[in-house]
Amino acid sequence: MQVYSYWARATLDCADAAGLPYHLTAYAGSDDSDAAAKQAVGQLLHTRHACLLANQALAEYPTGSAPLREELIQRLHSKQGELVGALTRNHYGSIVLNTLAVMFLDIDAVDLRERIYPTPPPLSVAEFFRRLFSPPPAPVYRDLDEALQLRLTA
Repeated sequence: MQVYSYWARATLDCADAAGLPYHLTAYAGSDDSDAAAKQAVGQLLHTRHACLLANQALAEYPTGSAPLREELIQRLHSKQGELVGALTRNHYGSIVLNTLAVMFLDIDAVDLRERIYPTPPPLSVAEFFRRLFSPPPAPVYRDLDEALQLRLTA
């Protein structure tokens, strides 16, 4: 994963060997400084212009392995110091987790509660009023941790 702290953009209006006009745009990044990023983008733009003058095809920017051109918020490192991810801000303003390995769990607590405490069947009108005006029954305590453990291992 390539993430940089500093980014630079450069453009060049030029012509190829046949005189056809081109508008070149290049981006480059650096962790050292803004000046280092500007130097790298200048070199990249010079290389692309030289390819045009030599009648060579311009290489496309790679997809998937290209550096992230987003504001770097935080780098995420493993306990061994290896870069495992980065938090960046995209052009919409959202913070994005960029990593090769991630797991998202969606545990629906409602589903767990229904298996532990099943929904009772509907009551008749007479039964409804009897339960409404009679004293509440004594609470029934169940081992919630055991029930959750059984649900999660199933």
